[in-house]
Amino acid sequence: MTRPVPDALAAFQQRFSAMLRTPLDRSTGTLRATPARYPAELQTCITAGAVPVDERLAVYNRQYWFRFFTVLQGVYPLTTALVGAWAFNGLVARFLEANPPTGHELGMLGDGLAEHLRATPPVTDVPATALAEVLAHDVAFHRAWTAPNAEPLRMTADLAPRLERGRFVRAPSFSLLRESWPWVTMRHELPTPLGEHRVPMPKRHPAPRDWLVGRAGSTIHVVPLEPAQAVLLEQLSHDPLPAVLARLEDQLGTDACRGVQRWLAHAMDLGVWTAFEDTP
Repeated sequence: MTRPVPDALAAFQQRFSAMLRTPLDRSTGTLRATPARYPAELQTCITAGAVPVDERLAVYNRQYWFRFFTVLQGVYPLTTALVGAWAFNGLVARFLEANPPTGHELGMLGDGLAEHLRATPPVTDVPATALAEVLAHDVAFHRAWTAPNAEPLRMTADLAPRLERGRFVRAPSFSLLRESWPWVTMRHELPTPLGEHRVPMPKRHPAPRDWLVGRAGSTIHVVPLEPAQAVLLEQLSHDPLPAVLARLEDQLGTDACRGVQRWLAHAMDLGVWTAFEDTP
């Protein structure tokens, strides 16, 4: 039987958590703790030793934020390099102030950050469309590494007649990406550790490029896609194969779709799909 938490302990934990979440001051160009903003009740219940109470609490406050910044820079390395570590930390701080962590998994700390920044684009020297793309790339690569393993779909005799009325379910580690700038190349060129490294805004592609990113076993696959191939893989997650093929031929022409059989076989080999669902 679980015993209730004593009221005094619950109150202390609440105040201590509020202290940890107190944003670090950025006004001087460095990240500084501001003990004056800590709950007064917390300060009075801390027994002071040789080190002043404010400084003792500030150690926890700083380490709380530094840990989060480090974790999220690892999840979003390309975004960090593009906007700069200082600016990225500021974006993270504002996001976490609005969305305080509630779980115990650090890997989930940045869930929702990309959506938050796309909904409320920050003021940076990076175009909003470029920032949205680079965020999507970071999310996709993080998902490729961390998504749970899934048994790949295999083509069986009973599956063939269902293709006219169902859709493919993509494995959780696989994502389709479109880039207007060379993000994939830039990602592979980032130094480790990233530190304060910042990359300049690259030259835009003459036309967008598509990629498939995901994990098969312990291998991360980063596969360049032809335009029709990217459309095929995306639409098969929503519509039956015959409808998708008819739409592709209508939009892109028969010649652009000659690789369909090969593209489907390659996707099967990689384990892009994990199930097949009949649609109403």
